[in-house]
Amino acid sequence: MCALSPRLSAQGVRVPVNFENAAVVLEKVVEDSVKPYVTTHGTGFFYSDSVSGRTFLVTNRHLLVGHDSLFVRFNSDSNKTYRSPIHLRTPDHRPLWFGNPDTLVDLAVMPFVSELMVWCLDDWRAKPVADVRLGDEVIFIGFPLGGYAGTKKVLPVFRHGIISFVSEEDLFDGQSGKLLLKKDHILVDARSMGGNSGGPVISAPRSGSNKASLIGIIRGHMVLNEGSDDSDLGIVIPADRLIETVKQYNLKFPVK
Repeated sequence: MCALSPRLSAQGVRVPVNFENAAVVLEKVVEDSVKPYVTTHGTGFFYSDSVSGRTFLVTNRHLLVGHDSLFVRFNSDSNKTYRSPIHLRTPDHRPLWFGNPDTLVDLAVMPFVSELMVWCLDDWRAKPVADVRLGDEVIFIGFPLGGYAGTKKVLPVFRHGIISFVSEEDLFDGQSGKLLLKKDHILVDARSMGGNSGGPVISAPRSGSNKASLIGIIRGHMVLNEGSDDSDLGIVIPADRLIETVKQYNLKFPVK
């Protein structure tokens, strides 16, 4: 179940649906020789699909591959923090999550069922990449400082930047031939830090509008100049790919 509520960020930019509460911390257990411990693994967010009525946990594919289970920490509608285990495989080791059909798109969704009311971004806020403009302001978050286990709320870190580039085709390195950026992926002039991966990216309202939109999911960052921190650009998977992935999931696993 999802709860929705608008808010204002510290910069005065309108951010939808308690943006920081829709984001969640993904955690993993590290088997230490002395004592196992839980550490931050990445970011995700809750997403509500109006077609199926399902609530999904959205994150990067690479954060789920190779894991049988993780923990998700999140804020409920009562502003309390909860840690919930999520099982990523069936007993016969089949994945319970579903990745984008294009395996080079680092995106995965997983139905999330809970008796708690959680904060969600919803599909009507998703902005097609065709509507994304260069220079649009964006906000994205993650958990590079961890989940703050001693606090009552999960407290993310906000990042702010602008749309710098939208790829019209797959881009490859001229020397190595390595794929640098998928078609329709977006670059923003805000560096993605460790722990940001899988978080939602929101475009601020344009002049004359009060609607902020979900434009995509953080994938990582592109380094333009080795050795220069100022040259990094954040890579964003467009919201179109999320809608596509959820649609494919609903076709494969229709609501009964």
